[in-house]
Amino acid sequence: MFGSESLEDMTSAELRALASEYGITGVTSMRKPELLAHLEQVERLSSLKVGELRQLAKQAGLKNVGGLKKQALIGQLVEAERGSRPADDEIPREAPATPERLVQRPLMAQVMQLTGGLGVVLSLLSIVVVSWLAFRWRGGLQLQVTRAADQVRGLALVLEAASGGLASASVSLRSSAEALAATQENLENSNPLLESLNAFVGEEAPDVIEATRRSLLSAQAGAAAIDQVLQGLASLGPLTGVDYDPEQTLQDSLAEAAAGLAPLPSALRGLESDLDLAASDLDLMQLRISSVARDLHTLAENLERMEDTLTTQVGALEGLADTLDQAAGRASNWLVVGAAVLNILLAWNAVSQYAVYVVGSQYAQSAEGKSVKTR
Repeated sequence: MFGSESLEDMTSAELRALASEYGITGVTSMRKPELLAHLEQVERLSSLKVGELRQLAKQAGLKNVGGLKKQALIGQLVEAERGSRPADDEIPREAPATPERLVQRPLMAQVMQLTGGLGVVLSLLSIVVVSWLAFRWRGGLQLQVTRAADQVRGLALVLEAASGGLASASVSLRSSAEALAATQENLENSNPLLESLNAFVGEEAPDVIEATRRSLLSAQAGAAAIDQVLQGLASLGPLTGVDYDPEQTLQDSLAEAAAGLAPLPSALRGLESDLDLAASDLDLMQLRISSVARDLHTLAENLERMEDTLTTQVGALEGLADTLDQAAGRASNWLVVGAAVLNILLAWNAVSQYAVYVVGSQYAQSAEGKSVKTR
């Protein structure tokens, strides 16, 4: 038949004459684009057989098409489709492709390609950066929490050793009190016992208590640092899972225990002077020994209460260290989940930006084709 290039080369008058041959009406008022559209439709219908054209005519509601020839059938079908379209003045027409528009279209396409490509690159780069930061921060967070747990366990060991020392001192004091009670029954054999007891009460017991008190004082600095770390972790709330709000801080507990031990050495040394007086005056020894025995029992009870307090603190610190270990795992897991969600969002943004790039490329090709056709 006739090709698209030959139709475009024809004048409007030639196109009108060709359309009239197919029975298309109203061609005198048609513009060249509309004539080209009708004739291109004629060309498409011309590739069909007569039976196929009659079937299309029946589907379009045309009657009395049985005796029409192929050219007339084509004209009827074109007219039928034209009648189903809106009026010519209602058809929106594209504005002529001015040189300014031909320049703006490729420019807009280039902007879309540039922004889309840059968005894809930035999204992929952000995914890499987020993954690297999540890996690095995860290791740093685990290291900090693990160090805090180790410090807590170290303090627990110090308190456990102090508790053991107080337990030993308490046992020794009770043993001494029981020995004093036994001396009341046999004052004649009390001198050697009094001498050994004097050495223990005046030297050994005060030394043990003072050593224990110094250990508690030295542990206060570490307890203060641990309190700060735990309070910092507790401020993170759900991220670490640490809930640290005690009625009394570790530093205050240690200070209270040390303050309770402070008067004990001098009190024991005071008992030493009492034992000296008892040794020098056997007549008053029984009463004095009884008094010393009661004091020793009281001191032993105080030491046992302090031992219980330190044992409770040790258990609390060990539980806190376990909580910190668990918090390290939970915090790192939440960090990984957050990084994964952010990477998914960035990947979705990369896909969106790639879609913008593809649309810009298609728009650039369309604008280039229209520019060539206009020329």
